[in-house]
Amino acid sequence: DTIKEQLKAARQSVLSQLVEEKVIITKGTELGYIPSDEELASDIEAEKEKFKEIYGGEEGLQQALEYYGMTDEKFDTFVTNIVKTEKVQDAVTKDITVTVSDEEVQQYYNDNIDKYTTKPGANAKHILFETEEEAAAAKAKIDSGETTFEDLFAEYEGNASSGIKPLAEDLGYVENEQENFDTDFLAGFKVLKEGEVSAPVKSSFGYHIIKVTDVVAEATVTPLDEVKDQIKSSLEYTKKNEAFTKQVEEWKNELNVKTYEDKL
Repeated sequence: DTIKEQLKAARQSVLSQLVEEKVIITKGTELGYIPSDEELASDIEAEKEKFKEIYGGEEGLQQALEYYGMTDEKFDTFVTNIVKTEKVQDAVTKDITVTVSDEEVQQYYNDNIDKYTTKPGANAKHILFETEEEAAAAKAKIDSGETTFEDLFAEYEGNASSGIKPLAEDLGYVENEQENFDTDFLAGFKVLKEGEVSAPVKSSFGYHIIKVTDVVAEATVTPLDEVKDQIKSSLEYTKKNEAFTKQVEEWKNELNVKTYEDKL
């Protein structure tokens, strides 16, 4: 029953996204907010490049599309709709003036102090192998100078999107007590020193060799002055986004949009 409710919520969310996209593009086209396809071409290509970068290049992107069952044609439509939606939002919000007070910035900082607190941890990269023997052999090559962790990482980085092992991933900053992380992985990770590469670490996913950099030993709080401008920009964007959301709701009413969630 729990899974049924989660599936229903997911379907409702997707339905809502599809409806909003359709409404935004319909009204955006009607109001002249969306340039011609020729004018959009460069923006569409730039958006595709972002996806290539996320998945480690053209090959990684193609593997991801295959994994998600998305054809090139569907991907083109998906990216084009992202660009068109952004054009409409930019057109609607460009003349909206919002103000954010120092008090609002301070309140946001106080309410989200955890966001500006760096807990003990480190930036982590790992290479995941199927067997302990494979991981140990890779570590031995690194220790002997036959290769480097970076070279092996580059060799296997393209496998991350497909899940084929060995695979290499940049995990970004990982806290020593990171939630939703394999506890055995964390046990092997948090004892590493700056720049150190671990011996094989067994987890529920296989065997890892891990490298850490920028180790943080104690929790540190970023002062408000260092993030004040960032918070202000974020709050301004939020207020503009709220105004855009309100406009989309008005468009839905104007277009007499109806959804039939009972058919999901």
